[in-house]
Amino acid sequence: MQRIVNRFLYGELDEPYTVIGRIASRLEAAGSIQQLLPSLLEAVAAALQLPWTAVEMRVEDGTTRRIAHGVPAPDGAGTRFSLVHQGVATGELVAGLRAGQSSLDPREARLLEDIARQIAVAASNVMLTEALMLSRERIVAAAEEERRRLRRDLHDGLGPVLTAAANKVDAARNLAERDLPRARGLLGDVRGDLTAALADLRRLVYALRPPILDELGLLAALREQVRQCAVPVTLAVPTALPALPAAVEIAAYRIVTEAVTNVTRHVVASRCTVTIACDGRLAIEIRDNGAGDATWPPGIGLSSMRERATALGGSWFAGPTPDGGRVAVELPVALAGDPTTQGMPGSPGPAVTRNNR
Repeated sequence: MQRIVNRFLYGELDEPYTVIGRIASRLEAAGSIQQLLPSLLEAVAAALQLPWTAVEMRVEDGTTRRIAHGVPAPDGAGTRFSLVHQGVATGELVAGLRAGQSSLDPREARLLEDIARQIAVAASNVMLTEALMLSRERIVAAAEEERRRLRRDLHDGLGPVLTAAANKVDAARNLAERDLPRARGLLGDVRGDLTAALADLRRLVYALRPPILDELGLLAALREQVRQCAVPVTLAVPTALPALPAAVEIAAYRIVTEAVTNVTRHVVASRCTVTIACDGRLAIEIRDNGAGDATWPPGIGLSSMRERATALGGSWFAGPTPDGGRVAVELPVALAGDPTTQGMPGSPGPAVTRNNR
């Protein structure tokens, strides 16, 4: 009779392995990433006869995302269990108290701590998957917007200029025998139009990939870039880098230039140091001695650096430290399917050398 009463009041608390097994089954049978956490919360509430359960996850922008099952109490009373995955706290599992309870039974609390470990893995996977989906959407949107910009610039910029130049050449040819000075004037106009068109073409090419990367390599290109900064920049880099994929080179170049530009624009600093190392991964660190704020408000520059790093499977950090501002990025030195890195560890085929003076 006591077991029946306990099951009615506390669910399967006396059978913790059954509860853990039910949670594991929900993990395996989850149909979609959107239904994973709601399904787990439903299983926990049903197994322990809890009035409501919730998961609160911390988002990158500092806000909290809440997913709940059941109707929380008006005062929101509940016991919280930290969700920690790979040493990183991602949020909390909240278990609502039953009517008349002021706290959970110690056995129940220990069981929910074990459940929280499994839910932490699921919550981390949900956040990573959603971040990946959002990143892919941004990449697709950015690529489509870039194509649209190129089409507009070519159609509205180079197209009319080249058409006008061709018409002026025809007119100059017709006037060459009858009115030579006017023909020469038209040819001069053609040269000016073609010079402007060439400048537009160079601008379009630079927007796709800075030519200096192909001409000098990543390290020399960065040396040229930091010479133009208003704040003295020290570049601590190795003598040479291994062959890097084009996507990694452009990401490293853009991240460094953006971080140094932020120092000159937004920070009162007297010096900046850019450190690059390569030991299995390309590690980039930009430090300044400016007085850091409590937090760095998210902006276009920080978002751009984060997206460039995460799109390649890298990691990044940006924020104030006791010694000043710090941006730290790690990028892979090899990408699947990139011919530039064939022959590097983990990539079959001959190596392709590249100038990185």
